[in-house]
Amino acid sequence: DLGGESLLVMRAVARMRKIFGVDVQLRNLFERPTLAELAEAIDGMRWVANSKGSPLSEGPREEIEL
Repeated sequence: DLGGESLLVMRAVARMRKIFGVDVQLRNLFERPTLAELAEAIDGMRWVANSKGSPLSEGPREEIEL
């Protein structure tokens, strides 16, 4: 039984990566304990990922961590 929760968390992270197409870090689950907070973070990651495909301006961009 020991360690069962960590396996479930890793499965959840892998499913979120597959479904939403973003790299959800394990710490995101701990930093955002509610589904609403996690959904907001995933939306932000998806927005950043989609905006990288079509640049709005020329020049270097600053990387941000959500």
